[in-house]
Amino acid sequence: MAPLPVLPACDNRHFDQCLRILTASLPRKGADDLAGDLMLAAYRRKLGHMPAGQISYLTDQALERCKWFPTIAECIQIAAGWERDDEAYHRRNRAAAAVRHEKQNRMEETMAAIRSGAMSDDEINALPERWISIAETRGLLMMREGKYVVRPSVLASMDNPACPPPSPREETRHDRGRAGTRGDREMARQDVISS
Repeated sequence: MAPLPVLPACDNRHFDQCLRILTASLPRKGADDLAGDLMLAAYRRKLGHMPAGQISYLTDQALERCKWFPTIAECIQIAAGWERDDEAYHRRNRAAAAVRHEKQNRMEETMAAIRSGAMSDDEINALPERWISIAETRGLLMMREGKYVVRPSVLASMDNPACPPPSPREETRHDRGRAGTRGDREMARQDVISS
């Protein structure tokens, strides 16, 4: 995604006004006229590249959070919390949301294609790993001989619409290596008891 266009730097008038508000509202240590002029020049040099909205945010936050006039380092830290709210920012967010929505739709269409048997094993195994994992979690796929295939229960439900949907409790990659299902363990225990 393309970076957002850089916002214009705050104009000197707005910057000076915000700094005057801070100066009038928050005490400064060892303040005199010469120090004030040098301070204004230093703050403008270090913070003047910021857009007007960010300088306004910095001023509001400093008035709420600071007991003393903030240092340049404190100002930079406070200003880092500002978020853009211009049209380019909202346009990019809308585009990102549209892309996420499109990806979600494509994935759901793929899940439907797996369910309907419209995808070959090669097509399934060429899917993104995340989609394969989701399909496996949904009980649509299973691993057989090193490749993912459609579960037999999914295929059976395609042949017989009255057949219940696949149970996600069938073996998944997370179950592999465990000692079978609870029913399998019960049957094994009874075999041991009866012998």
